[in-house]
Amino acid sequence: MANHSLSSRIDSQLSSITQLQQLAQTQCVRAVTVLKGESQWQQTLLALVVDHFPQQSRFHIGSEKIDGLVNVPSNQGKRLLGQDTQMLVVTIDEQFDANSFNAALGTLVGGGLLILLHTEKSSLHPWLVGAISELPMLEESSLEVAQPSCFCLDDETRLASLTSNSAANRFEQQEQAIELIHHVVTGHRKRPLVLTADRGRGKTSALGIAAARFNGQRPLRVLITAPSKSAVVSALAHFNSELEGQSLSASSVTLEFVAPDELLQTKPNCDLLFVDEAAALPISMLKQMVEHYHRMVISTTIHGYEGCGRGFSVKFLPWLTENRKDAKSYHLDSPIRWSQYDLLEPWASSTFLLNAELSSLPEPMVKESIRRDALTWESFDAESASLDRERLDAAFALLVNAHYQTSPNDLMWLLNSKTMKLYIMSYDDIVVGSILVNREGQLDRDLIERVQLGRARPAGHLVPMELSNHLGLSAAALQSCLRIMRIAVHPLLQGKGLGSEMLTALSQVAKGNVDYLATNFGATAELVRFWKTNEFLPVRIGSAKDKASGTYSSTFICPLSLESVEWIDEARNQFGDSLHFALRSHAQDVDPSLALSLLKSAEFISLSSISVSPLVANYARGGNSFNSARPFLVPLIPLALSLNGGHVSPLIVAVVIQEWSWTTIAEYFGFAGKKQAEQAFRQELFQLLTVLQCK
Repeated sequence: MANHSLSSRIDSQLSSITQLQQLAQTQCVRAVTVLKGESQWQQTLLALVVDHFPQQSRFHIGSEKIDGLVNVPSNQGKRLLGQDTQMLVVTIDEQFDANSFNAALGTLVGGGLLILLHTEKSSLHPWLVGAISELPMLEESSLEVAQPSCFCLDDETRLASLTSNSAANRFEQQEQAIELIHHVVTGHRKRPLVLTADRGRGKTSALGIAAARFNGQRPLRVLITAPSKSAVVSALAHFNSELEGQSLSASSVTLEFVAPDELLQTKPNCDLLFVDEAAALPISMLKQMVEHYHRMVISTTIHGYEGCGRGFSVKFLPWLTENRKDAKSYHLDSPIRWSQYDLLEPWASSTFLLNAELSSLPEPMVKESIRRDALTWESFDAESASLDRERLDAAFALLVNAHYQTSPNDLMWLLNSKTMKLYIMSYDDIVVGSILVNREGQLDRDLIERVQLGRARPAGHLVPMELSNHLGLSAAALQSCLRIMRIAVHPLLQGKGLGSEMLTALSQVAKGNVDYLATNFGATAELVRFWKTNEFLPVRIGSAKDKASGTYSSTFICPLSLESVEWIDEARNQFGDSLHFALRSHAQDVDPSLALSLLKSAEFISLSSISVSPLVANYARGGNSFNSARPFLVPLIPLALSLNGGHVSPLIVAVVIQEWSWTTIAEYFGFAGKKQAEQAFRQELFQLLTVLQCK
């Protein structure tokens, strides 16, 4: 009898889930159910649910395998990008990965079903527990899914408000975007198209479809670039799918991914360039692309984590309008995988701050000088985050706007981590700046030794581990460090000293509690100047270049305790020695202005006497050859930098320190050829020698 009762209950639960999914199908929205109970019951019910969906479109995100579902590890949800999912099961436990979840959720189509597996044993942050409680839930002892009023698909008011939202209507904006992309190729040059969209609007897939539809019309080489190849999986998948559906025997169109740094370094020829998630790329890179490629589509997400919408709008678009007066723009706001009545999208946006908006600023605040007495500074921990949602939204929007790598996981780490903290600066009670920091260091000696021997990589200790491993500085890992993970200022108030104000406030809070502040960032001349101005010292430049930004990571340190000063001096001496090697080897391709900025930051022995080889002096005045003077040029750089007022130009740095070829020099600095480039170098070298001899 008990078994019969259990069987009847399972049948009722299955019927309730399928009815909910069928209702979602008629509305072209996504159904969701939280299964709350023991694992064995969840598995039993899932075994029956899976039969209602095609085998290749049902997935499970989690560490445990579930029969009948394609299983994907908790942190690998991006694997689903580029395909349509009809059933998505996600285990909500300690291994839950917010980035992975949101990537997978975006592939679930209207009429599809999301099932969240939740047990009482799982230890989750109250933020996530509260968000899950807002969803339709089926408890083990219940007969049917309980739908909260805010998530009820068969609510009479909701049903009365539904209007026709056919597939044709949903794809209307995407088709318009495809037509505009075709105009970029067939119309006049230097008329780039800017596509903007919220998440899930078919922006990226439109790129792939548009490229494929040129097939048979004309031979076309299309390149696509983005911060990562995973960002354009949808474009590549739709390109291939569209070609497979065509009757032509051979393809005359190609679509190839090229990383942003490689694109600018090699400048390959193409008939059309797509730049996707453009807001996540440095503006300097975007400008170079616009100047070199005359037929291009620039697309970006303006909500969510794929792009930094407002900064892109405030800084890049005005430049583009000024330099490409016939540029066109088009915005997609209609979802294509689900209808506008979908309830999962606003839920996810709210839960993971995907829709966090920058604070609106009064016009006088933007135009006037900052009133320091109107600034306030506060820490914002996990408890504060739950209590003051509005300020958290504003602070997180700043981080998303400023740093393309900010992700839903950053929010989860902030809420769960005991070492991470968010600091907020407000101006007349409006959030205008934020800093996300992590407490690191104070490792024991045995662990440090294992790190130095490559046998351990303790999570959450990026800078102490880097300094102990790559610089051999055990003291840096023994002491306490506060690493600045992200720092952001409202884009309309940048350049007014608010970033420096926040660092000063942070130093005051940290002094006496930690030994040193640290930061690790992709080095540009502008950022190096900022950190140097705020008394941070460079101690290391990385050996690998970020493919999206084209920058090398750099570590800067600010000592707070007397104990930290000793090893930081040693680190700076090492940096001075290693920088020369880096600039002529693995980091030879950095911008000469950045190289010069780093050189000025390095420690050099102050020299009182000056000795310039006659070969160098003669060469500067037009005598002998470059190769005969070359061995005696390198000592001149630290010599000039060590002297007060010593001047070194980026051209001299590129020739002497970075050892660029004359061909590269001519191309970079705009000289007609080797002869003109070398003549300019002789002139600048002569000026440098004149300055040195005056000293």
